[in-house]
Amino acid sequence: MPVKNVLIATEEKFNSFYYKKKLQQFNDLIIKAMLIEVGCTPKPGLVDRYNSGSHHDMNHYTFVKSTYSLEATFKKCIFAGFKHDKELANLFSKLKKIGLEGEKEMYQATGGINTQKGLIFSMTIIAAAGGYAVKRDLQLTAENLSILIKKITKGLVARNFSDIRKKCESNLTAGEKAFIEYKITGIRGEVEAGFPAVLNISLPVLNKFIQKGFSFNDSLLASLLALMSQLKDTTIIARGGIDSLNWMHNYAAEIYKVYISTESEARADLLKKMNRIFVDKNLSPGGCADLLAVTALFYLLEKQSC
Repeated sequence: MPVKNVLIATEEKFNSFYYKKKLQQFNDLIIKAMLIEVGCTPKPGLVDRYNSGSHHDMNHYTFVKSTYSLEATFKKCIFAGFKHDKELANLFSKLKKIGLEGEKEMYQATGGINTQKGLIFSMTIIAAAGGYAVKRDLQLTAENLSILIKKITKGLVARNFSDIRKKCESNLTAGEKAFIEYKITGIRGEVEAGFPAVLNISLPVLNKFIQKGFSFNDSLLASLLALMSQLKDTTIIARGGIDSLNWMHNYAAEIYKVYISTESEARADLLKKMNRIFVDKNLSPGGCADLLAVTALFYLLEKQSC
């Protein structure tokens, strides 16, 4: 089809009530998933409805304000994906620009506090992949989005880490430091691989616990523990080093085993105690929390058969 006809077809779809509604529903689910993550309680070392965990400069309300400030950002990414007709890898630079604008909106809403910078990175790409899928009448499933995300971010790790040794150490991000010291690719590697930790760890655990009759909240907490027992979380490394990461993996694995066989009230007490230990150590599994939000989104998409 000639380029002009492709553009006309795209505009016709974009202006139709059916596609506009579908794109808006997807944007709404992204916001809902982010709110579900911060509302999931109690989370060790993380902000939830009970307390601020190891984050003394923010609370549940800070995250709510931050999340709603990003609604327009994700909508822009969804529309960018919907209207994109070239190679998917060419879309990334546009998303990066939108994401940086979103970070400014976040900081404005929170008074300069970084609540969700890492999650903005993940969700802008997921949003674009969803918009691209809707345009092509692909079902919004975790598997379909994963395939598109891998195409959008192809070569991301190599590009991002190729010259970081030339950067001033004070300007390095936690993810860059983790790569230099331990060859851990962090969220960049996770996204470029299409979110394997979500598809292979947290999402199956979420479905498993819901099928067992656990509440949605308790099932999400089980997913979080599963991530904490395996994910190479660069936020943990930034706060406590590689020894803290190894400690978290072992501790979360132990708690996960106990969590499965305890009653709801006892599970909450177990995680409250875990939270106190994380706060004492000033540790926060922020990378795990971001992937928990992605897990919630993928679950919502599949249950609503989008």
